[in-house]
Amino acid sequence: MPYLNTLKLRLCRCVFVLLALVSFFLPFNELHAEGSWQMGLFEGLSHRQPLYETNVAANRSVLRVDILSAGEVINVLACGADNASDLRVRIFDPFGTRVYNTTTTQSNVDCNDDFTGTFDPVASNAHQHVANTTGTYEVHLTNFNGTFLNRFDVTVTDNVTDQIDPRDNGGRLWSDYWYFWAGSFAESASTDADLYVVADGGFTDTYYIWKLDLNNFAGYGYGLKANSLGVVSPNAAGDTVAGMSVPSAGNTIVEQFPIYLSYPEKIYPAPTSTFSVSPLQFFDSDNVDNAITSGGNGAFYFTTDYISTAVYEIIIDTSSQTGGGPDGLYGQGDIFLRGIAMPGDNVVPWDGKDNNGDNVPLGAYTAAVSVRIGEYHFSADDV
Repeated sequence: MPYLNTLKLRLCRCVFVLLALVSFFLPFNELHAEGSWQMGLFEGLSHRQPLYETNVAANRSVLRVDILSAGEVINVLACGADNASDLRVRIFDPFGTRVYNTTTTQSNVDCNDDFTGTFDPVASNAHQHVANTTGTYEVHLTNFNGTFLNRFDVTVTDNVTDQIDPRDNGGRLWSDYWYFWAGSFAESASTDADLYVVADGGFTDTYYIWKLDLNNFAGYGYGLKANSLGVVSPNAAGDTVAGMSVPSAGNTIVEQFPIYLSYPEKIYPAPTSTFSVSPLQFFDSDNVDNAITSGGNGAFYFTTDYISTAVYEIIIDTSSQTGGGPDGLYGQGDIFLRGIAMPGDNVVPWDGKDNNGDNVPLGAYTAAVSVRIGEYHFSADDV
């Protein structure tokens, strides 16, 4: 629902438009399974997307498994750089206790297997753990003879004797920081994988599930993350700004949301409530309403209700039209203020400067403000 508030300013007249944008949950029917197959092997051997070994300190490629019933079995198949790679497989329960720890001198699946068949867990020496409690388990994979794994699959079964099919639609495996080594930017090594991001629904214990449909996605050695604000980086004025398209130097990408390799089987309730946003106000550092003096400071104020988290974005129309003055359009050249909107009062400072750190000339400016729930940004490097 849009909100419109016209403010009489001492130096200018500002119109603020607040948009509450809600993204709708839609179920998806095309699902993939739990490892190399759904990441690209389903397209052929060259699309396999080898997985970097787990790096706990960096939170990289920490595999997380949803166990929904006690007694379910976690099955792990893995191959390192080759079939003779020394591998270590560790499994941790939801309380952080290590419940499985094995080092092997060979893989339990061939590095060239196309994953089009099934595996007997006993004959294949699958790494297995019978979960005695529900919750999120962690699987850590280490290759002592390299840094990545040519094949991996994590499948949850009901019994230790159940056949393993890497093509099954499990919906149990996720990470908030996937890291792969395709070793090429060529289309023949790309992936058309479908991934599923679970974003905050804006209300307590609510969520939105987004389908990320990769299409000839070509990464060399690349990481995948998802969050509510995107890349965080300093702009030309030296301010830290979220959501910008930025060079690789000087920025950070913080992982936040789970990225599943198939549609989650775990229930993530979608929000059913709506929320409201109060009329926006602006005060300068002297607490003067609806004005800011040149070279001074001020802040935007608004409130939201019943929101756990949301994203606000304030766009101040400072780009010039022919003959001078704002052009009435929101986009390139304008000032973007983005961040997390919290329940209750929100204060967003603005120093009266543009993206280059220069004072904005006196005049009348229009600002568009949106508050959005269910928003996610997908970030990748080396792509």
